[in-house]
Amino acid sequence: FPDGSFRSNSYRPPSEYGPFTTTALAMRAIKLYPIPGRREEFQERVSRAKRWLLSAKPFSLEERSMQLNGLADAGASASERASFVKALKSAQNQDGSWSQLPGVPAEAYATGEALYALHLSGNVAINDPSYQKGVQWLLRNQLADGSWFAPTRAVPVQPHTFESFPNGWHQFVSEAGSC
Repeated sequence: FPDGSFRSNSYRPPSEYGPFTTTALAMRAIKLYPIPGRREEFQERVSRAKRWLLSAKPFSLEERSMQLNGLADAGASASERASFVKALKSAQNQDGSWSQLPGVPAEAYATGEALYALHLSGNVAINDPSYQKGVQWLLRNQLADGSWFAPTRAVPVQPHTFESFPNGWHQFVSEAGSC
């Protein structure tokens, strides 16, 4: 888009519903799979996406995490990413978890996603107290079968196969959260 974001028509929250995730995925793809003959064009796209990511206001944890991931892949410096790292850390709940939306219970998808973004895109060390607190929350909340539960917010668009992954109607996001 002219503002630098990439958009999707899909609506399956948390991972497919807004421009933060789509933009972050586009930045990752451009970084990993450059097209040499279109280098200048893609440099311009990355530059516009970086500007958009630096100024866009996230609401959900998915958006915060993907904003940080997208900035890292768009080449934002550590100092440019510092305030985003701080904001993501400050969204952590007292018990070490993260919640996908303000005021909703914590879950594994949001917690794992925050830890991933903080470590890989925010250069937060695994021995950082906030990182360790998140890991400990995940370990305390892992189910007996090794998975984690995450509640769905998506409108069902495909049939569930209850024998393929636990947690009933919540199986798709629970599977993503467990990954």
